[in-house]
Amino acid sequence: MDFVCPGDPAVWDGRHFGPCFADLVLGLAGNAIAAAAVVYLFIAKWNAPRAQNARRGLAEKLFVFGVAGFAACLSLVGLTMLVKKKFEGKDVEDYELSFMCSQFITWMSVSIVCVSGDWFEIIYNPIMCFCWILKILLEIPHLQYKLTVLKAVASLMEIISFCTATTFGLFVIVAAVVSQSGNRRKVNSIEAPLILNEEKAECEITNMVKDHTLWELLTFKFVNPMMDTGITRQLDFTDLLELPAELRATSCYDRLLSCWTAEYQNHHNDSSLLRAMFCSYGWTYLRLGLLKVLNDSISFISPLLLNKFIRFLQQGSGGMDGYILAISLGLTSIIK
Repeated sequence: MDFVCPGDPAVWDGRHFGPCFADLVLGLAGNAIAAAAVVYLFIAKWNAPRAQNARRGLAEKLFVFGVAGFAACLSLVGLTMLVKKKFEGKDVEDYELSFMCSQFITWMSVSIVCVSGDWFEIIYNPIMCFCWILKILLEIPHLQYKLTVLKAVASLMEIISFCTATTFGLFVIVAAVVSQSGNRRKVNSIEAPLILNEEKAECEITNMVKDHTLWELLTFKFVNPMMDTGITRQLDFTDLLELPAELRATSCYDRLLSCWTAEYQNHHNDSSLLRAMFCSYGWTYLRLGLLKVLNDSISFISPLLLNKFIRFLQQGSGGMDGYILAISLGLTSIIK
């Protein structure tokens, strides 16, 4: 903080966050994350091949364009007021100008993206949704700071800006979830007969063995093609997911046999099957065991954090400690 805010390095003064910390770390950081996500997704979609997408309703377009345009105009008004005060010789800090400028750039980036043809692929992207959630979480303590400044115009503009960002973020998240579930999973009627149709089966069989992205592995989306096929007809062995090479019975047998051979050659009559099994799978189970310990620890800490957070709220002592507890509880739930 001495480097970021040499004139006012305080983070917390007992009642609210420091002005420089609130504007540069909480406000500017959230805007920078959202703007960087918009620019990155825009460049990625621009270089990617374009596909035929479903049309969006007029009300949806007007809402997205209207909210983004209104927020950009509001940020421009706030930035103009600060620049005017700066030229008039009034006391305007540089971090206030930086925060308002970052907010204007963020909303202008969103507005420019909304003009493009495939704007919904960028706005409804999971990366964009995550960055927007992070921006809203960072703006909550920033709003708390602005309300303690006791400036009516600044507080009113901050409240309107926060409500606009929250409304836009919630709409984007809900629309992204609805569009993903509607486009990727088309389920037939439950009354459809599960009779194998050879011609249809040949068209539906896909190559299950492929490289999956990290997001598909974490959310188990690689199982969706098999589930969609199972809804339309009976599954056979060609539809099942292929096991990795190291998990096949022959690979496991060869690995255990080689470890047992080495164990017998080294110890002869004192050979231990347990040592051979540890040589084969010990480090793998050790890593899984560490993950299990971490999961159990998080499950144990989460109720304690919730209890402490509720006690803080009951005692009426919010502030920095309560905010840190809230963030810790949220991160614990996400990791779990």
